[in-house]
Amino acid sequence: MNSKVFLYGSGGTEVDLKELGIYLKRIFQIEPELRGDFFSYFGSDSEHIAERIAELRVVDISKPFRKNEPFPLEVKLEKEIIKGKKAPGLLYDGFYFMDFMRDIIPEKERRNFHLYITDRLLGTFDDIDARYHARTIILGYPCIVSTSGIVEAPAKPREYYIEKGLLKSVDELIRLKENYRSRFIDYGDRRMQKVVEGYSATAVFYHYLGEVFCTSKKCRLYNAHWQEELIEAQLSEPEFCTEHEEMRELPLAEGNFPPKS
Repeated sequence: MNSKVFLYGSGGTEVDLKELGIYLKRIFQIEPELRGDFFSYFGSDSEHIAERIAELRVVDISKPFRKNEPFPLEVKLEKEIIKGKKAPGLLYDGFYFMDFMRDIIPEKERRNFHLYITDRLLGTFDDIDARYHARTIILGYPCIVSTSGIVEAPAKPREYYIEKGLLKSVDELIRLKENYRSRFIDYGDRRMQKVVEGYSATAVFYHYLGEVFCTSKKCRLYNAHWQEELIEAQLSEPEFCTEHEEMRELPLAEGNFPPKS
């Protein structure tokens, strides 16, 4: 494989990049280079980068994306997030966010695979129901896995929402989450590392082999719409369906989706 693999992670994700790199090496025989946060690594002008990111926030989830005109405090917050502060649950347009990242990558590195793990919540606008939806992963160039998306995008069990609607205090919500803990991934969840490994594998399949998602609910490439589906796909054995297990052993060539110049 001629192209290199670069792995980035923002400070608020609670994901161990070193362990993730070890997993990808074991599964695909690749040797990722760990680079820390993407925007810190390439960010010679942090003020400009923070302002551009703030412009990508979704202001109205019921309307297609329009560039936000950020206030100084919004830009300041983005600078703090780049330095390692946890992202506060704001929604960004995933495709425009990806495009901005691609523009930052130097021309000489644009044939390589870049994977960014972030706690920023990314979404895409759906023309069918005319609203934004949070996403677990943005497949493109570069690929982005969102830990906040893993928590927020797939729906929790229906019973959870019914019971939540009857609650009257924060303490009751804490107890409710505890009762359903095994049935969804939450913030600070010890299972997050394993789930991110699965979505990172999905990104590798996409970039090098042209595979998007799998129809098998017992394969890590399955695009789960429910938390219980996500848990089954990402935490069960074996990790991949027969087809993708065989594909996993293929030589990884240059990506099938060359980035924009």
